[in-house]
Amino acid sequence: MKLNILASVLTSLAVSIVATPTVDVPITYEGYRVVRIKTNGRTPAIVKSLEGLKYDEWNSDGNNFDIAIAPDQIAKFTSLGLDFITLHENLGSSIIAESKPAASSKWKRQAEDLSWYDSYHTYGDHIKYVPSR
Repeated sequence: MKLNILASVLTSLAVSIVATPTVDVPITYEGYRVVRIKTNGRTPAIVKSLEGLKYDEWNSDGNNFDIAIAPDQIAKFTSLGLDFITLHENLGSSIIAESKPAASSKWKRQAEDLSWYDSYHTYGDHIKYVPSR
């Protein structure tokens, strides 16, 4: 009898632990650096040199290898002595800057005016921007 009660309590406890909702903490990418490593066609060798480094691969085109590096990995990365350029010094700040709504909902539609692509736009802004027929 006591064994049945104990089993019932343990089962209830296990179900409540599994059923407890988790709170997802948003990733801000604050302090993350995005770099473009010049591979000159030696991507496998570059990837091998990055072993032990935690990074997110963004792009690889044979001549370049783009990665995002967490703040605690930047010193380790720079010590590798790779040929790279920085695309985003602080990815979190870049995301915030690009996510701000546009200051105006009126846009001049000109092929040479690339300012449209500098900020986030709502669906309504897109409808206003694209000419109707």
